[in-house]
Amino acid sequence: MSYLVIDTEGNPNLEEIALIDSSGQLIYHAYTQEYSPHHPQPKPLAQIVADLRRLAQGKTLVFHQADHDLKILKQAFDQVNQDWLPNPVFCTWSTAKQWFPDLAGYSLEYLSKHFGIQLESGYFNSKLAHDASYDALFTYHLYRHLTHAQLKAQNIPNPFANSRVDNPFQHYPDETTIYQPQYQQLTATLQDIQRDPNHQSRGVVLLGEPGSGKTHLIMRVAQNLLRHNRLLFIPQPTHPDNIYHHIYSHTLESLRERVDVHHHTQLDYLIAKSFVEILKTFPQTSKTEELLSLLTADPLNLFHRLGAEGSERRRQQWQAIEKQVLRWWAEQNFLTGPTESILKGIIKNIAVTRIPTAVNRSFAGSAVPTWIPRIPA
Repeated sequence: MSYLVIDTEGNPNLEEIALIDSSGQLIYHAYTQEYSPHHPQPKPLAQIVADLRRLAQGKTLVFHQADHDLKILKQAFDQVNQDWLPNPVFCTWSTAKQWFPDLAGYSLEYLSKHFGIQLESGYFNSKLAHDASYDALFTYHLYRHLTHAQLKAQNIPNPFANSRVDNPFQHYPDETTIYQPQYQQLTATLQDIQRDPNHQSRGVVLLGEPGSGKTHLIMRVAQNLLRHNRLLFIPQPTHPDNIYHHIYSHTLESLRERVDVHHHTQLDYLIAKSFVEILKTFPQTSKTEELLSLLTADPLNLFHRLGAEGSERRRQQWQAIEKQVLRWWAEQNFLTGPTESILKGIIKNIAVTRIPTAVNRSFAGSAVPTWIPRIPA
């Protein structure tokens, strides 16, 4: 269904209006020249009415407390001698009362907090309310939450029923409007963890009935993060006595998962990104500056862009990488026992082939390599 979320400010005259489309984008935000002349670049009321008529064509109009917004909008239409729109109307306030009759309140703030809805800026803040674009965004997410609740209440088939997701590395059609607030909350929490200077452990617990779309939601998060982040997926163990082996084996399986259309794995990216971070720790020469620039642009260039096989350029690039990696490892951990030979073997394995999966075959079914470095902070 195509719809338009609308929020207005003003009473009884229209002072401000914001429109959110069905993808959650703010597509229109304006102040009226007649009733908000103090605002920079206000628009004539007649122009706003004409814009709304054009943008609302063929769409359901979504409001929170629709009676209030409709009264303001109908008066605006009357003031410029235009007939009101024939569009169907959906009210999140009345729908919430109908489907959740026992709540303590039905204001936009209360419902947003009750259902755990938040924007990138956080949960609903009353100090920021009564800004049309701010309220419209929360109304959009509230609308999405309520329509999903209606599907469940009416026993409409689960939208994920025919696309069972067993792990987040799979690719299935994704209805991104379902669980959009929960997706935003998950990604916001991950960003908070990344920005935390103390690196405190935090997490999110997903609860829901079997088949309700929990792993599907994690798949959405994974597909948006895997290109530049690593993900270890450890499903629930089946027996407590095998917990360590379970974690160990699924960690290896996760490292072998593909992360892009070129069939690079998470292990490929971990190696490449580690080499980039190691190279950054040393003063640069004319030779290493070019190399570092190439790998910083995309660490996976390690497998494709260091020169043709057998070329002098490729040989020199890999000599520089090997020298710096061995130097860094020696400074951090001391090169003792077989470590140096293992490191050299791994580097040679990557250097002599342009097929990324060769790295994966080297470690398939083996222990986690002890050479994998802690990436410098």
